[in-house]
Amino acid sequence: MLQTLGRFIHTRWSGDIDHRVLLQREMLIIGSLVNFVASFIGLIFLASKFSGYWAAFVHFLPLPYNVFLLICVFRHRESGAWMRLIAALWWLCMLIV
Repeated sequence: MLQTLGRFIHTRWSGDIDHRVLLQREMLIIGSLVNFVASFIGLIFLASKFSGYWAAFVHFLPLPYNVFLLICVFRHRESGAWMRLIAALWWLCMLIV
């Protein structure tokens, strides 16, 4: 399990994954799904009378993964300016929403 996680991180960090897959699948699809699920759970926490701190914690829990994906897109040798712009806008939207 730990080797699989290490391989997952290494392939994205080193740019061994295709830049289109990194942006479209990893960031736009999977990253957005993770963020929406975390936000939904945070809203459930608020509706269940949990502390607002717990709701905020759950909402911002995917933030390190989002920053990791953003840095991976910026580090990738084949990512152009438009990919970096899309990645930065996605990151801002996921931070706000």
